[in-house]
Amino acid sequence: MRTISETVEDIVRRSPFLMEVMEAGVGNNAQIARRIRPDVEKRLLEEVSEASISMALHRMNGRLNRVPYSEKLIKQMNDITVRSNLVELICDNTSALPDILSVLAKSPSRRRTYSLTFHEVCTRRLSL
Repeated sequence: MRTISETVEDIVRRSPFLMEVMEAGVGNNAQIARRIRPDVEKRLLEEVSEASISMALHRMNGRLNRVPYSEKLIKQMNDITVRSNLVELICDNTSALPDILSVLAKSPSRRRTYSLTFHEVCTRRLSL
């Protein structure tokens, strides 16, 4: 027969959000207990008090190592490929800008999304 602590720990570990909250130490055990109580009761097939779930969360909190969940997730991944059609160009805001825009408009790949950032050329010095 499974204990309340084992069941609570299993539920928390299966939820990335709850696991991250618990590892960060910012979770309110009573509120989390209210939220997961129906799942605990469903798995144990009996009524369980919020206080016992809260105590299980408190004990679990003392055993957790404080590595953020996102770091664990990235370490578990073997390969990440990011594909994007986004291209960012940073240009000086000069008289050559219309030529740059016309070259972009004639580019062979129409599926790319361009993000343009214009940079004002500052030629004056500030005197303090």
